Amino acid sequence: MSGGLEFIAYACYCLFFFPRSRFFYALAVHMVAWTVGLQLKLMFADPRPMHLDTKIVPFGCDPTFGNPSGHSLFAWTSAVTIILDIFHSVPVTFYYDGDSIYHGWFAYCSSMFLALYWMITIPFGRYIGGVHSMDQIIFGSLIGLWVALFSHFLVRDNIIWFFEKVILWQDSSRGALNWGLIP
Repeated sequence: MSGGLEFIAYACYCLFFFPRSRFFYALAVHMVAWTVGLQLKLMFADPRPMHLDTKIVPFGCDPTFGNPSGHSLFAWTSAVTIILDIFHSVPVTFYYDGDSIYHGWFAYCSSMFLALYWMITIPFGRYIGGVHSMDQIIFGSLIGLWVALFSHFLVRDNIIWFFEKVILWQDSSRGALNWGLIP
C-alpha cells in the first residue's frame, strides 16, 4: 500500500519538536490507517482501471487491487489528523510548556490551506493519472476522514496519556536501568 510518507515526516517532526507521546500517537494513527487500508483492499478486491481497460496506461502504480485508494486514504488521514492535533486539541502532556492550542491566525490559515490543497490534489492526481477510479478515490478519502476523526476524538488522549505515564515512570525510576537489568 502506497502513501503515508507524510505521516512518517510528521512523526519525525513530533519526535524532535513535541513531547515523545505525540510521536507515538502519530505512529499509532499511521499504523491504523495502513492496516485498515490493506484489509479493505483485500476484502473488496476491486481492480484498478488499468486492469479493466488496456488503453489506460498509469504511471507509478502498484499492480495490486485499487479499492480504497491508499494515497487518498493517507492524504485525508494525515491532513485532518495534523490539523486536529496541532490546532484543535487540548494539551494532555504533563511537562511540556510549548504544547498549546493557541496559535496565530496566519499559521492556522496557511496550515488549513496546505491541508486542503493536500486533500484535494493527491486524490485528483491519482484519478487523472489513471491509477484509480472515482469511487476508489472517494472511498479512500472517506475512510481516511473516518480514521482521522476516530483517532483524534476517541483514541488520541488515551494513547498520549499512556505514553506520558510511561515516560514519567521511565524518567523517575530510570526504568529497567534501576533494576540492574542493563549494565
